[in-house]
Amino acid sequence: MKESLKTAYVNYFTPLVSDFVGEVESLGLDLPKGLPQPFLPLFGDAYERSALRMVIVGQDTKWWGCLRNFIEKEKTSPGKMLTDEIDDFQNLNFIEWGSTRYTFWGFVMMFLGVLYGRSDWGVMKQGVYREILSSFGWGNGNSVEYYNSSPKNISPSDWDRIRQAGRRFDRIQHILDVLHPRVVVVLWGGMNPDSYFEGCEFSSCGGDGEIHQYRIPASNVDVFHLPHPGRMRWEAISADHICTKLVGLLRAQGLTVDYPQFVRQHQDSATAIEYLKNTVPTRSDAFDKFAFVEWMAEELTKNNSFMSVPTLCDLPPSASIFLCRMAIRIS
Repeated sequence: MKESLKTAYVNYFTPLVSDFVGEVESLGLDLPKGLPQPFLPLFGDAYERSALRMVIVGQDTKWWGCLRNFIEKEKTSPGKMLTDEIDDFQNLNFIEWGSTRYTFWGFVMMFLGVLYGRSDWGVMKQGVYREILSSFGWGNGNSVEYYNSSPKNISPSDWDRIRQAGRRFDRIQHILDVLHPRVVVVLWGGMNPDSYFEGCEFSSCGGDGEIHQYRIPASNVDVFHLPHPGRMRWEAISADHICTKLVGLLRAQGLTVDYPQFVRQHQDSATAIEYLKNTVPTRSDAFDKFAFVEWMAEELTKNNSFMSVPTLCDLPPSASIFLCRMAIRIS
């Protein structure tokens, strides 16, 4: 049976974390409480089955946990801190972060709202549209944050040594290896593709100064590079404009589609139906006809859309017989 994404994640990162802990301890520093711990990518509980597997990457965090506690707990129970961080994220502990669209989380929620046709994206801060909030992954280009982001009770030189130990996490390759996204959105204007894409062959697909696109063919991943929302405000760039432009690029390239309100066997639904056929999760021991119906309902709900039963019956051949029988019983 295929292991869960959470298990694969913990198995992947635990040895890397152990190496990080060993290197930090070898520095011989007396670590005060309150120093932030390294940030590792996180994902929602609906991410793995989402039609658009997308990870949104920021620059770094502010006051992320406690490094001393992180080291102590990881030495006592390797992988425990990783599991706890995933659980917190999947409990939507981030929904109240970011007060405006010019903060990382405010922009992310606005972007997700536009992507899925929700004009009232602000209600996500109360946990509304959980199916959307649970469907993406979160990364940061700097696992150990910049000195000017928060650490003040340690010297800059000592903090730089800890940051050097954390650079083993600062590559997109980890996200590709564990989360297998189709799209990565980088909200970090200073991202250097030569270092962040280290180990990956990539090509530039062009840009216009606001959004730059890269392609990593071996992983079938498209990366969209944008300024940080805080920088947008500083440079008087409209966050709404950037958001709408990004969604337009995703749709123009077939990475997502604009759903009609009613998906049916009709010309206005052809693009959405084809997209659903191409993005249905691969069959496995844990994905049967019942899981297919659940997946379809979740994707339609995310996009504020619904589907006719005849159209549902016409989708994957593996589920059509069951669904036709179900339709007959309903009728």
